[in-house]
Amino acid sequence: MTDQEKQAQFYVPLVSALVDDLLTLTNHILIQRVDYDHGDPEQLMLLSFVTKQREHLNSVRLLTTHNYDGDAGLISRTMIEGMAQLLWAFQNRPSGPEDWYWFGLVMDWRQVTENEANGIKEPAEKKQLLTTNLAAQGPRYYTSKAEEKLSQGDPLPADPYRKQWHRLNVADIFTKVKGADMYDDVYRNLSERIHWNPREVFRSLEFDNGSSSTYKSSDARTALGALVYGFQSLHQCLELIGAHFSLDIQPELNGLFSKFQQTTNLTP
Repeated sequence: MTDQEKQAQFYVPLVSALVDDLLTLTNHILIQRVDYDHGDPEQLMLLSFVTKQREHLNSVRLLTTHNYDGDAGLISRTMIEGMAQLLWAFQNRPSGPEDWYWFGLVMDWRQVTENEANGIKEPAEKKQLLTTNLAAQGPRYYTSKAEEKLSQGDPLPADPYRKQWHRLNVADIFTKVKGADMYDDVYRNLSERIHWNPREVFRSLEFDNGSSSTYKSSDARTALGALVYGFQSLHQCLELIGAHFSLDIQPELNGLFSKFQQTTNLTP
């Protein structure tokens, strides 16, 4: 066992305890403290992302407890991506949360179009409501090609909409929220596991006299990374929700983050 692995094994239970405290606080916030408007894009985006972050961090905690550390790492990857999207959207209020909120219309339209192509008819009232709302909100999602055709007076493509609610790629979003290092060190690194790249697979193999003998799912360094980045992702989202809803949670968040910093700076 390398020194890095020994250090990771030292930190994992300490960070796990802080993750448990953060999850307890999150549950308390969502159950007791938030009264929101179902039609408000900012409020709905915040609550949706925090709830999903909580779900993911619960999964990370469970997986690392049972030594399925590689999959815990994958979940932490999606957590930091969600955190970056949320931070970027709130840097660009009100358009950012509104773009996220109304993109559901494009997704519904595509589903209805596919259903009808397969002979499945939608109720007329539902389809009319979708058509009306999409006429109002759809142009914000036009692709560059669709916008060019519109400016030239040409017919729009059959599907004139973007594939996602924002125009940026993942790397650009991380850069704009000052998370370029996290993108390089975590997001890109964990991409190898998602895409089944051989280098990542080989790292998970144990060798005996030059021959692979077993595939190991337990890796303390990966577990620690998943817990650390999961904690940071949910913590950052809670800071946003606390400020937006004027919740009296900042002292608790500050206290937890101070403990987090102290813990990760301990010498094994």
